[in-house]
Amino acid sequence: MKKKAQIQSGESITVVIIVVILIILGLVFGFSREQSANTEAKAQQEQLSAVRITELATNLDELKCSRYESTGDVCIDIYKAKALAEIIKEDKEDAYKNYYEMFRNSQINISIIYPNVENIQIYDYNDSINKSSKTSFTPILVWDPVRNVKSFALMEVSTYN
Repeated sequence: MKKKAQIQSGESITVVIIVVILIILGLVFGFSREQSANTEAKAQQEQLSAVRITELATNLDELKCSRYESTGDVCIDIYKAKALAEIIKEDKEDAYKNYYEMFRNSQINISIIYPNVENIQIYDYNDSINKSSKTSFTPILVWDPVRNVKSFALMEVSTYN
């Protein structure tokens, strides 16, 4: 009888050990899955932030075309863009006070691709420790009202994490 009781207690201990191992594996799998979901959510939030900043920049009165007939395209006046870039470059502190709430830690560039190649940096501010960024590209129309020339361009918005 004593031997049978020892075997039963050995079986019970084995079952308890197996159950504990299964619980630990389940917890590890659950935590890793949760961490993966959080990483995905963070990446998606960063991308949404870049899109939001792009939308704000393209609808900014300081950049919009004033008399261009709207065809549904995003239109940026090249002279307004150059003037805003120059104002921000000359008086960074005051300009960042005005635009930080909208653009936060980001960089906004307009890259004219056709017919002439030109790059205009509108805004660049990064006070975060992390220097990595997510970039969003949006096709836009750049209009030169003096020469009445429309150019194809990309608005590049990089948001710093």
